[in-house]
Amino acid sequence: MLEELKDKMDLLYYDHDNKQLQKEIMGLALTELSHICISGLQVYEDNKDYINNMIGQDLVNSDTCRHIREFLIEENDMDRFEKYIWHKRESVERVYSRYFQSFTSIQEDGQIYNSILDMYWNQDAGVWQSDGSDGWVRFTMMMPYQDAAQDASVFTQSETKVFMVERENGYEKAYV
Repeated sequence: MLEELKDKMDLLYYDHDNKQLQKEIMGLALTELSHICISGLQVYEDNKDYINNMIGQDLVNSDTCRHIREFLIEENDMDRFEKYIWHKRESVERVYSRYFQSFTSIQEDGQIYNSILDMYWNQDAGVWQSDGSDGWVRFTMMMPYQDAAQDASVFTQSETKVFMVERENGYEKAYV
């Protein structure tokens, strides 16, 4: 989809006043933004409306459309648009992480368990891992476990707020 967006932007460069093309670019850009920001987020069915509302307020609003129009239509700057997408992804992850962590608990045996993933935290590997009871051991790097001290350590880097985690680049894109 990103390639299609780039192709449309190339066309816009030669036909800047084409309102239909601008509308198509905005639609593709918003679709791409939404896909990157929410793909892989797992939510209980009963909580979908709540999470969609929480994330939706920040993800797509008049400011979002204004920025996308500025980056793509007015400036034809795909790099700024891509940086903006990842900035929005970080914002979504901050909102989602609070929800995700609310389903994480330390069990009596000391293991850290997340009921959304139905996985345990493997501290040595730095991943969530299934118990293998079905014959398969699955793992994901999605939303690394953070204790309260780590969760509170927020710093500003390149005008973007980032959570400090034990590993650099602690998040991995996960697709459903």
